[in-house]
Order: sequence, then C-alpha cells, then structure tokens
Amino acid sequence: MLKIIFLLILVTLFAFIFNNTTIIAATQDAGEALYKKHCSACHPRASKLKSVKGMVDKIRNPPPFMPGFDEQKISNGDANKIADYIYQRSH
Repeated sequence: MLKIIFLLILVTLFAFIFNNTTIIAATQDAGEALYKKHCSACHPRASKLKSVKGMVDKIRNPPPFMPGFDEQKISNGDANKIADYIYQRSH
C-alpha cells in the first residue's frame, strides 16, 4: 500500500513539474512573438530590465519619444508576457 501511495505522489509531482515547464515555455514563446511584433523594430536588443512591473508601466506610460500602447493595442496579459520575456533574457 505504501508503495502505491509513493508511486501516486511521484507521478503527481512529475505531472506538476512537466505541466509548469510547458506553461513557462509557452509563455516565453508568446512573449517573444509579441516582443518581435510590437517592440523589436525600435528596441532590437532590449535586455536591461529591472522589473516586470516597470516594463508594463513603460508600455502604458512611455517616455515622449516612444509610442504608447494602451489596452486596446496590447492587453495587460500580453504586456506582462512581453515584460516577462525581456526580463528572462536579461537575467
């Protein structure tokens, strides 16, 4: 009985780890695609990012020389994917 419980725990743990890894990879792929679509033309080497929140704030409230992207152009979810992608590249 103990072996069966241990095996069930092990299978559950493996499934959890595998599923999270797949989700993370899919999010990074989506972030990269969104970055290439919306950002890379002007920021081909965007790599200095201190925080994800800071990047989302820049997307929403850009400096004067940068176009703004409101929620109609880039959803909050997509803005976070872009910021996550850039953050992961820089660390």
